[in-house]
Amino acid sequence: MPIPDLIDPFYRKAFWELKFSWLPHKCALSNKLIWLEYAYRGVAGWSGPGEPAYQYKWHSSTEHLIWKLKGN
Repeated sequence: MPIPDLIDPFYRKAFWELKFSWLPHKCALSNKLIWLEYAYRGVAGWSGPGEPAYQYKWHSSTEHLIWKLKGN
């Protein structure tokens, strides 16, 4: 199971919300397919000299809760 690097700037800046996944996505924690179910979507916004860019990562609801209980 790939564990995200805690130094990764995405995880320091991300805002997490529970969303319904209409399209297939890969879980960033377990690499499993998330599709037609509720899952947590993380959004991090990056700004600079041009237009702002947004980065998204998905966690399955079970994996996200375990990840939060471990103190991340």
